[in-house]
Amino acid sequence: MVHVNGTGYKTVYKGTYNATDIQIDWLGGNIYWTESDSLSLRCVTLNGKYNKLVARTSHPPRFLLLDPPRSKIFWMECDDVVGTYTLYMSAMSGTNVTQVLNTTKCPDSMTISRERSTIYWNVANKLFSYRYDLQQEMQERDL
Repeated sequence: MVHVNGTGYKTVYKGTYNATDIQIDWLGGNIYWTESDSLSLRCVTLNGKYNKLVARTSHPPRFLLLDPPRSKIFWMECDDVVGTYTLYMSAMSGTNVTQVLNTTKCPDSMTISRERSTIYWNVANKLFSYRYDLQQEMQERDL
């Protein structure tokens, strides 16, 4: 338990470089995060004993999402200079990296519904969704 005086916590892993997103794989017992400076996705066991480079990216990765029951990991690579934003999917081991979709608008936020196998994100006043189990086209709705 972390106390008000700052005691009661422990360092799990040292050596992250500008970690921007963090997610817990409750089935595999791992912590995943993105590193925008090193253009990578990494994971470490919950006890901090083993760490692994999961994937290298071409642009700063953001919006890390996990679906542990399906062993899927998702992230968006954001090329702010050109204005392209690409959603990728891979196995949680980092294998089978697949480009899922491209958009020209940077999301404000992003979440996943594992029960519906759907990723949701918003840009300004629009809500978007993508069913990754069906590989369907992106859906757009006004908020």
